[in-house]
Amino acid sequence: MNQPTHPPLKKKRSRRQRLKFSEVWAKLWRPGLGGLLAAVGVVFLLNPFWPYVQPYSDPLQVTSPGLGDKLPHWLAYEGGAAVLGFIFIAIALLWWAFLVRNAINNTSTLWADACPNCHSPQLKRVHRHLLDRLLNLLGFPVRRYLCEHCNWKGARIDRSRLLK
Repeated sequence: MNQPTHPPLKKKRSRRQRLKFSEVWAKLWRPGLGGLLAAVGVVFLLNPFWPYVQPYSDPLQVTSPGLGDKLPHWLAYEGGAAVLGFIFIAIALLWWAFLVRNAINNTSTLWADACPNCHSPQLKRVHRHLLDRLLNLLGFPVRRYLCEHCNWKGARIDRSRLLK
């Protein structure tokens, strides 16, 4: 008789190999917050409010007191949803730019400890270019260096000027 063949059992991971929820959450909540802000912004840009809000039929209703009456109409018909959508998307882009800036500044291979070609610690500062100055305004403390050993010339992050 043929016995049914079972697929091989998966080897159980050890506790060290398993990712804990807290570890995953610690890595993903920052970019996830930017994604949530962007998604809310897109929803506001699509303006889902107009089918649910009745337009004003009487011009005197527009001047009626009370913010509670005007807010839904502003969102649905006067461009309020688009304004809020652009604000949410702008905040998401700024949030992601902040995350990228921190990731670049924390990359130790970009710091000015040694030459990237010959790994010589003999780096000499030289004048910066306009792009280096603009990057400095954006929060990247970029300085231009010249290697005295292999004549490499390029930009590196000045670790002494990093904001922590």
